[in-house]
Amino acid sequence: MKNVKDIAREIDSSNFNSQKLRQRIRDEIKRQQIATEKNLGKITISDKDAEAVIKALEKEKKEKENSRNNEDSSRIIKKLQEQIRQKDTEINRLNKKIEDYADDFKKISLQQQQLTNQQQQLQAKMLESQKQLEDQSNVNDDLSSKNEKLNTEIEKMKKATFWQRIFKRY
Repeated sequence: MKNVKDIAREIDSSNFNSQKLRQRIRDEIKRQQIATEKNLGKITISDKDAEAVIKALEKEKKEKENSRNNEDSSRIIKKLQEQIRQKDTEINRLNKKIEDYADDFKKISLQQQQLTNQQQQLQAKMLESQKQLEDQSNVNDDLSSKNEKLNTEIEKMKKATFWQRIFKRY
């Protein structure tokens, strides 16, 4: 024969004085319609019935723990799913930035190619202009030398005419 306190001690030895646990034991005794006796003012039941109550309460306790674990698991899963969604959003945002940077890089690369082409064209024009200037310089040098020759001939003619004038008078 066991009383409610003994059954509570077998279920949870650290918390056997709990009013909630004792009330659950009493409720289970009523639910299973177990015959009780009063012994010194305490409710007692047979050992066989006490085992049935203990099994039922432990099964209930395990079910609650499982449901609590399931709730915790589902809460954790939901939290992880939310974190995954946030990470996916962040990844998508970063991918968009990367694509924008790639587009900007392509534009800059095209502009750099255009500038390189323009630079090459300008260098070609500069070389052409430099060649033209050298040619013009050579032409000027030729003209200058021809001019000097003409000037020397003109001087010779002037001197010759000067002497011719002088000799004509005499």
